[in-house]
Amino acid sequence: MEYTWEISALECKVKEGDLYNVIYTIHWRYKASKVVQELEVTADTYGSLALSTPEAVSFVPYADVTEEIVIGWLEASLEVDEIKTKLDKQIDLQINPISVTHINPFA
Repeated sequence: MEYTWEISALECKVKEGDLYNVIYTIHWRYKASKVVQELEVTADTYGSLALSTPEAVSFVPYADVTEEIVIGWLEASLEVDEIKTKLDKQIDLQINPISVTHINPFA
């Protein structure tokens, strides 16, 4: 199984105290993919994470924020193993479905 983060958006407060462009919400998507019989099966989930106001000492200026930093914030705050388990179940249900939808036979 391969897992990847996608950062959709970063919401910022223009000014908070003496700090500018302070990120307060991360909008994210987490994707799982698996190749089965040469076909890629995928599942994903999305959400947002509210951040607390940083201390001036630990503040990262917006221009210096990297994807790795944001992913670090997400992984420190979210239950990533639980998210992976849910995505694994979604993929397993695509590979081994327990129900299907059919058109009605009298249409």
